[in-house]
Amino acid sequence: MKIDQLTYFVQVAKMAHLTKAARAVGVSPSAVSHSIAALEEELGRDLLRRDGKRLSLTSHGQILAKRAEAILNQLHQLKQEMTSDEVVWEGTLRLGAPHGFAANCLVEAFAELSKPHPQLHGELRNVRSAEVVRLLAAGELDFGLALTPPSHHAVERQLLFSGEVLLCVRRNHPILDLTAAQRQAALHDYAVAGPRSVGEMASSADCSVLGLMRRPGVFDFCYDSYDLAGLYMARTDAWSFLPDWAIKSSQGMLVAIPDMAATEIYEITALWPKERGLSRPLQALMQLVGAHTKIK
Repeated sequence: MKIDQLTYFVQVAKMAHLTKAARAVGVSPSAVSHSIAALEEELGRDLLRRDGKRLSLTSHGQILAKRAEAILNQLHQLKQEMTSDEVVWEGTLRLGAPHGFAANCLVEAFAELSKPHPQLHGELRNVRSAEVVRLLAAGELDFGLALTPPSHHAVERQLLFSGEVLLCVRRNHPILDLTAAQRQAALHDYAVAGPRSVGEMASSADCSVLGLMRRPGVFDFCYDSYDLAGLYMARTDAWSFLPDWAIKSSQGMLVAIPDMAATEIYEITALWPKERGLSRPLQALMQLVGAHTKIK
């Protein structure tokens, strides 16, 4: 049973005339006649009663005409949806990102994506970059963001943007009044705020200060999100290394220390399961992430 056969048969059922039906679908009457004959042979049932040139449906023909018309309408609707920019997106997108990126990127991007698509739902996990990769590989996430993530054979990736990890303090910190030569030595006089996992933030030991941050037990304050780091540093004289986007999103509470070179270059990467690829909603979400992130 082919789509063309159903199309010809439905047209004959509507017009009750083979020649008129053939003209309507743009083929010869013999093509329509042979098509219906093949249908009757395949189904083992008479579908039409023939009274000269006039045709009428048998009981089986009536059933087929009704079902076939519904099928053809569904196929037409499906084609429109697949070729239209206004396709209805529905279902649940399972998303994951580290602290900070979830709030500053994914939440805002998904909120905009879901406005014209109310049947599209989101499920967001706030986890570390390595865990994002693990969950994607296990099929538990559909899309994720990660900060310089580890590679995995089952996970595809695309670089979205990169930036610098900078030494920073609160606005009006005393160290900002010192000369460039005095600042690095003065850091030892102040508390240090550091992430629970330094490995996610930096990967080089070239800087002696960053090396200090790597030694266990040296932190006066440990955080697992850059928002917490910013709140603590804004109320104390502690210093830390933070990505430039975290400094920019602190609304002026934090500033990078002048004349202190960036210690690291980080990369924000979009990730998704290799075997499933990126659906159209996820492609749109990835574009919106770049628009809503604090770094361009």
